[in-house]
Order: sequence, then structure tokens, then C-alpha cells
Amino acid sequence: LYSWIATMIGLVVTFIMVRYLFRTGFEKRFGERKMVEKMNTHVEKYGLWSVVFLRVIYIVPSSILNYTFGFTKISTSSYFYGSAIGFVPVVLFNVWAGKALADNFKTDFEFDIKFLLIGFLCLGFLFLFKRIYKRIQEN
Repeated sequence: LYSWIATMIGLVVTFIMVRYLFRTGFEKRFGERKMVEKMNTHVEKYGLWSVVFLRVIYIVPSSILNYTFGFTKISTSSYFYGSAIGFVPVVLFNVWAGKALADNFKTDFEFDIKFLLIGFLCLGFLFLFKRIYKRIQEN
């Protein structure tokens, strides 16, 4: 929980700084480029789910995502909620890996199935949340 809260505070501070301090200059310099237009179109169409997906796959570094989304037209609430949902499995994995490394240095480490089950439950929750969100949008 502490790791997730600290992560959320850091990404919100970075996002807001980029959004309100550097976005105007970025738009003046690069706003008319095709890549920027494609990003904005994608964010307008998928918003929250693009954030969730990019957070969960954990390939692109978090700081790059914070800067990139700060330059797009995504709403602050979509960015926050998408990051909050997407970071749950990532933080659980990081905490598990840190504990596993620490335990392995102390004693023989045995894999704890609870963390794997929690990860699958989080992924199931994401898919369920996506379906509910889609139905709400349709109505």
C-alpha cells in the first residue's frame, strides 16, 4: 500500500508539472506533427484504457509515460484512475520480488502462491472493470 501511494504521488506530481509548465511550449513546437496528432486521437478514443494498458505491460518506463501523457489531451482524472488501476499488479509484483530477494538472502526461498493468485485476481478485476465501463459508456 505504501509503495502504491508513493508511486501515485510521484506520477501525479510529474504529470501536473509537465501539463501546466511545459505543455504550451511543446504544443507550439511539435503540435502539428503527425505523431502528436495520432497520440491525441488515440488518447481521446481510449483515454483511461490506454493508460491502464501501458502501466500494466510495464515495458515503457514510468517517467516517460508521465511526460508523454502530460503532453497529450488526456483528462487528469482518466490519467489518475488509469494509473491507479494499472499500477496495482506492477506494485504487487515489485513488492513480491523485493521480498523474494530479501528472503532468499536470509533462508531458502519457497514460492508463495498467494502473490500469483493476487496478480491473477487483479487482472480479472481489470477485465471486469473494462466491461462495466464499456456498458456504462454504451448506455
